[in-house]
Amino acid sequence: MFSAIFIFVAAFAAISTQTDPICPAQDEDNPIHYLPHEDCTKFYDCTDGTPVVWDCPVGLYFNPVLQVCDWPEESGCEGKTD
Repeated sequence: MFSAIFIFVAAFAAISTQTDPICPAQDEDNPIHYLPHEDCTKFYDCTDGTPVVWDCPVGLYFNPVLQVCDWPEESGCEGKTD
């Protein structure tokens, strides 16, 4: 019984420590629709102000400068990958 409670608490703690980014206010002159994720193969879509996680196609990393999925060596991403 104790181990089941411990596993539940540990899982909840792991989930609660993962926070989504806050999407910036929309600026018509410099719109930001995508934000980098801590995993280079993912990114956040900030359409309508709510961050939603998307995956890049296999073999590509998110490039925050170009706002697209790009070749890993061109992406500039130094985060982790799944």
